[in-house]
Amino acid sequence: MENGKTNNFIQTNLNKLFELSYDLFDYEDGKYFEISLISTLFFIKSYSGNYKDFIINFLINSMENKTINSFELIPFCMHELRWIEIYDYVVEKYNKAIEVNSWNEISFYGSIINCYDDSWEDKDLYEYYNL
Repeated sequence: MENGKTNNFIQTNLNKLFELSYDLFDYEDGKYFEISLISTLFFIKSYSGNYKDFIINFLINSMENKTINSFELIPFCMHELRWIEIYDYVVEKYNKAIEVNSWNEISFYGSIINCYDDSWEDKDLYEYYNL
């Protein structure tokens, strides 16, 4: 697959996975939600070799445009991936949110910053990180 087609494939499927996680958040008490998070993580990992820059840009654009449907999705994935490019972007956004006292953004970006720590307290919410 050439780069343009692959980028389109990745973008389309990431959008679908993000929507799926949003749809499953409250479905049957969220029991399928974690499966959608794991599916997204594995999809990202499977394309991160040659397409990491594209995926990083997709994630940053999604955060910038507030199109991420799940506040859990980015922290869940970044706890394992620990991509410094995402971390640096989030720290910058977090600091700006503090300057303007934007509590929603402070909470969102703070949860992503915290996921980079081995003692991330939210990892206990996920069976995947407790195996």
